[in-house]
Amino acid sequence: MIAHPPPHYAARIVLAGALVALGLFALMFPDCFLGIGGYFKLSGTLSPEERERLSRVLAMRREAEGSSRAYGRYLAAACFVLAVAELIPSVPFVLPYALCCLALAFTTFLSYLRIRRATDRRVAPLVRRSPLSALPVIAMAAMLCCLVVVLPFIVYSSERLSAIVVTVSTLVLGWIAWRIAVAPSVLFGKDATFEYAVDQRLRNARATTIASLACAPAVVFVAFAAPRLAPELAFYGNLAWPIVLVAFLVSLVVSMLPVFRRLSFV
Repeated sequence: MIAHPPPHYAARIVLAGALVALGLFALMFPDCFLGIGGYFKLSGTLSPEERERLSRVLAMRREAEGSSRAYGRYLAAACFVLAVAELIPSVPFVLPYALCCLALAFTTFLSYLRIRRATDRRVAPLVRRSPLSALPVIAMAAMLCCLVVVLPFIVYSSERLSAIVVTVSTLVLGWIAWRIAVAPSVLFGKDATFEYAVDQRLRNARATTIASLACAPAVVFVAFAAPRLAPELAFYGNLAWPIVLVAFLVSLVVSMLPVFRRLSFV
């Protein structure tokens, strides 16, 4: 009698490898996910005076945020543990991957909370700020789209647990993205114009990045769950995959846009 591999065996191997790779990357570059330098490398053309002011504000912001290297190491440890869990047949194949997305978002959220606690002085901005300036409607629509596509899979017992995990992950990640978008500005009162521009970019980049993470579990889940639907539901399966893929790609583009925009000083 030929022994058959457990369901989603190939997916488990691929996802476990991806989690290990992410863990190694986070271990070697622990500041890469939560640091602020990368968000300002492509800020457009700035005058020498503007560059000097930006450097001073970024230095204050780094001092207020503190080092995120510990969070990077925690994330790496979580990735390695989840990679092992991915190879356990009784664990839903999408669970470790979804938990990894949650871990990355949660460490970003913890970093932001630490910033707010560490800041000794906060000055209210002189311009009104809408949460939609940090978390655009299109990013929220992408998360909602992935959520709506995954929900029907809960009806089928074979995919129910994984679908619930993905649904919860999307909701939690969406909540974290929204909390960052609506959080008060962190300003120091020394150069309000540049401090506000830096705060807006960090808020926008972090919120949209987490929104993109919220779409990621749905993409992996639907890619492997849709082909397993009954033949009479093949139409939905064929439709679900491109929808979540497009939603994820749109959210990914939106998350990269802040880095390429010129800093807006108001």
